[in-house]
Amino acid sequence: SVSDCDMTASPPDCPGVSIFETQVTDIVKATGAPSLQLAISHSDWSQLRVVLTGADGSSSVLWDRGTGIPPAIHSLSVMSGAWMTGRYQLRVEDHVDGTTGSVTSWTVRAN
Repeated sequence: SVSDCDMTASPPDCPGVSIFETQVTDIVKATGAPSLQLAISHSDWSQLRVVLTGADGSSSVLWDRGTGIPPAIHSLSVMSGAWMTGRYQLRVEDHVDGTTGSVTSWTVRAN
């Protein structure tokens, strides 16, 4: 689940942060621009910030409290031609109290 901002804490605990990790153990090199397939259920996307940290330690902001619904597939062009082996971390921050959500799936694809 995506942790909600906790306004009952003193001081308030915002943002609520949920971290999901996966490990790619196969030795795989991206042949083109890799992508992230992401499915999150939340009633108000304008409350969320989503960041992916790649196996090389670089971070990409995928969504930052925008309007509407973000795309289900995010291009990771900064990883073009990179080795995909290693740990990936998906960080989801909820910046407003009162609503919760869940990450239903996420997949890193080397293409």
